[in-house]
Amino acid sequence: LYLGAGCLTQLGQRVRAMEWTARALAADPEDSGVLYNVACSFSLMEETEKALGCLEKAVACGFGHKEWLEHDSDLNAVRGDSRFQALMKKLL
Repeated sequence: LYLGAGCLTQLGQRVRAMEWTARALAADPEDSGVLYNVACSFSLMEETEKALGCLEKAVACGFGHKEWLEHDSDLNAVRGDSRFQALMKKLL
């Protein structure tokens, strides 16, 4: 579901992408991989607060791949946010 949401986001189908992200989160709301990928979709849709919330929860649920966070272009919209910077410091 989260991969489909990402594809729909890339295709500009925002409404359907939002539906698929909601379904992905409902299916497994504590899975760090789901949370990370949904955050990427939210970031691409410039839903900054939602993206950061999912990233924070992903890290709390065990996502620890700092390099992915640093280099994933899907997160460009949130990378300059102070919450993102604080999250990066947690992963040192």
